Amino acid sequence: MLRNYLLIAFRNLFRQKAYSIINVLGLAIGFAAFILIVLHINDELSYDRFHKKANRIYRVCVNGMVAGDALHVAVSGAPTGEAMVRDIPTILAFTRIDKFPQSVHFSYNNRNFYQDGLLFADSTFFDLFSFKLLRGNPQQALVDPYSLVLTKSVAAKFFGEEDPIGKIIKMNDNANFHITGIVEDPPRNSHFSFKAIASFTTMIEMNGAEAYTNWGSLSLYTYVLLAKGVAPEEAEKDFPELYLKYMEDLSKLDNITFEPYLQPLTSIHLHSNLMAEIETNSDINYLYAFLAIALFILLIACINFMNLATARSVKRAKEVGLRKVVGAYRKQLIFQFIGEAMILSFLALIFGLILIEIVLPTFNHLLDKNLILDLFSNGTPIILLTCLAVVVGIVAGSYPAFYLSAFQPVKVLKGSFTKGPGKSSLRNVLVIVQFSISIFLIICTAFVYNQLNYLRQSKLGFTKEHIVIIPLRGQRMFDKAQTIKSELKNLSFVSNVASSRFVPGRDMDGSGFIPEGYEETNPIIIFNNQVDFGYIETMEMKIMKGRDFSNEFSTDSSSVVINETLVRKLGWEEPIGKKITAFGREGAFDLSVIGVVEDFHFRSLHDVIEPGLMFIGENNTRFICVKIKPGNVQQNINMLHDKWTDLESSMPFDYYFLDEDFDALYKAEQRIGEIFIYFTIIAIVIACLGLFGLASYNAEQKTREIGIRKALGSSVNRIVIMLAKQFAKWVLIANVVAWPVAWYFISEWLSNFAYSINVMDKWWIFLLSAAIALVIALLTVIYQTIKAAVVNPVEAIKYE
Repeated sequence: MLRNYLLIAFRNLFRQKAYSIINVLGLAIGFAAFILIVLHINDELSYDRFHKKANRIYRVCVNGMVAGDALHVAVSGAPTGEAMVRDIPTILAFTRIDKFPQSVHFSYNNRNFYQDGLLFADSTFFDLFSFKLLRGNPQQALVDPYSLVLTKSVAAKFFGEEDPIGKIIKMNDNANFHITGIVEDPPRNSHFSFKAIASFTTMIEMNGAEAYTNWGSLSLYTYVLLAKGVAPEEAEKDFPELYLKYMEDLSKLDNITFEPYLQPLTSIHLHSNLMAEIETNSDINYLYAFLAIALFILLIACINFMNLATARSVKRAKEVGLRKVVGAYRKQLIFQFIGEAMILSFLALIFGLILIEIVLPTFNHLLDKNLILDLFSNGTPIILLTCLAVVVGIVAGSYPAFYLSAFQPVKVLKGSFTKGPGKSSLRNVLVIVQFSISIFLIICTAFVYNQLNYLRQSKLGFTKEHIVIIPLRGQRMFDKAQTIKSELKNLSFVSNVASSRFVPGRDMDGSGFIPEGYEETNPIIIFNNQVDFGYIETMEMKIMKGRDFSNEFSTDSSSVVINETLVRKLGWEEPIGKKITAFGREGAFDLSVIGVVEDFHFRSLHDVIEPGLMFIGENNTRFICVKIKPGNVQQNINMLHDKWTDLESSMPFDYYFLDEDFDALYKAEQRIGEIFIYFTIIAIVIACLGLFGLASYNAEQKTREIGIRKALGSSVNRIVIMLAKQFAKWVLIANVVAWPVAWYFISEWLSNFAYSINVMDKWWIFLLSAAIALVIALLTVIYQTIKAAVVNPVEAIKYE
């Protein structure tokens, strides 16, 4: 019996080639899209789970209030971990991480390298984390000051085949580090990456132990290890008492409160979006969106199958009638039709896997990942894919199976079986669902790209174009900053040159200040930048009140320019001349306001503009900002390189463009936009395949009607309009379904940005999506409708 069912199933598939191809192709594309997205989701969910103690490792984060402003940060004070291990029995170990904010210069035997990804970490780093140390002792590698562990790839880059252990390498031309270990390159599914790890005792040696005793300076990433079986809530119960014990001075302040808490290591990548994250994280909501897209695409493919199967029900009515007459039970017919759906599903899965192998490199490039589809490492993938094919086969084939098996043999064999007006209602609903999903994706894609365009074109409060940023590294380079600026300014293509401690897009320090009129026990957090006299002019910031810094005023070395947000926060009607004192500096850092600058974004537009100030600190700058004239960019860069080499031959020239660096802040959104485009196209293609099949069948069913209409004088145009009208109606109804759903989801997504487009202002996107979907649908069916309309009426009337 089974052999008979399979034989009939394959005969039907080969006899109805167009129907089979449309179904297999649609399902194959649906399978490929679904599996690719599941691979991505599985990779995102795997972050940090490779650590053996992952379920016991937590990061110490802080919620706080400073001057009425909420503070949610991923960092904590330097003494936090040590005190927790000492005073809380359930916390067994800790390690601190300090991420160096820019690339460093390494030199070895007259070879020079720039390398990013430098961390400073405690000696317990390898006790908590399961990064594999290939060479060296994990307990001793980060104990001594100026110890350095390199990743395998960086060690090969620096030393080639030479054994690096014990070698001395110079960093930033002012510190010699001993290589004490080689570590395997960290997996991509770690929430922080690194290329080199230096001992934390190096920082203590450089800056002094007192620099790491301040509980109120939230600057380090602290990770703790809990005892087995201990819930984080149990350890957190002791935190208030601990902070009162060690932060007695800070607790006396009127407007500052800190509340530490434990964040699970495995939740950081998808569930954490705090201030000062060690690296940019993903968002669990994006995974939900991708999973929804994957299910939508698979659903559209299943809808195609159901639509085409039920539409062709008349073709199989006599087969069902004859089978029932000769004794077939309904359950046997159901089994047969679901079996045919299963065969199609497995064929589609095979072609889908082939399609994945073709597009996976492009998908990896799009996501900047290295995903692989390993079917044979264990039996799990095969089992899951088999289950997927079975489920899809049952979902896609169940309704047609129950529908076809319910035909009454008497009516069918007498020729009185007809598909009344209610028979096609489900097909219409399914087509509406398909196009509702497609329209929803079109709208989302359009809004994502409009928001990205808004982010790129928004007024930032400074000019990012034609600004070349040259990082300075090491004290010797800091001391030479003025000389380098003077020489670069003499180049003909250079408009202006300035230096600063921070540059936009890479944040600024947030420190406590006491504005005039505030009590000493009532400091506020102000983000600050140390700049030189030409910085505001070079960045083309707009002075709203007062004036810029000037060498002509000797007092400007103790002056400050503040932003509009700070003026509003302080409620100063006339800010010029007001005093601002750095908190904790005992009056030695009093600054007088000489100007107010227009608000500018020093972080991405995800975040609101914070109160900020700039003061002169020419001896503490870390970047040189060179504004070059438009045109001949590569030639100008080459000339900057030559001038740098003349001034500093021992340290290679390094630079980046400010606009490119700032735009990179929206890399995640850029990828999301590209993913939406690709999968929107896939959803539309699958929907159009089904529509093409339905249009073909619809035209076939109306062949005699078309012939009669032509014989009575109807034109080809009128017949085409008649056939296409019903499809246009479905698409228009689909818009009614898709618009409110898209409106809701887009509004929610835009709420993640402090600055975003207004959905109401972009109403035209909804109309455009309707027009696009309608045009696509009509183009899909137009060939079949014209083909049916031009048939010779004599032949058409003889049809059937």
